[in-house]
Amino acid sequence: MTPPELELKELFELWMDSPLKVQIVSFYHRNPGMIETVEGLAQRIGSNPEMVRKTVADHVKLGFLRERNLGNLKVIVYDPDSEKKLQEYVAQQVKSRGRRVAS
Repeated sequence: MTPPELELKELFELWMDSPLKVQIVSFYHRNPGMIETVEGLAQRIGSNPEMVRKTVADHVKLGFLRERNLGNLKVIVYDPDSEKKLQEYVAQQVKSRGRRVAS
C-alpha cells in the first residue's frame, strides 16, 4: 500500500468507519448550528457517552467537529466549512487515483 492510499484509508477510518460515526455526522448535517456536550449528544442520538466521546475525538482530529469551552462546559461545535474541505480533498484524491488507474 502506498503512503497516499494509506492516508486516504486512515482518513476514512477517522471519518466514517462505524455506524456511530455516520450517525454523529448525520446528526450534525441535520442540526448544523447545534452546540452540545458529549453527554447531551449521546442522549440525543441514544448512545453511550463514552463511545460518543471516543468517536467525537476522531472527528475533532479531522477538524469538522471542534471542542469549545462554554462557561464550565466543554461543548462540541460543527464546522461545515472544514467538512466541505475534507469532502473536496477526498473527491480530488479519488479522482486522481481514477486517472492513474485508467492510464
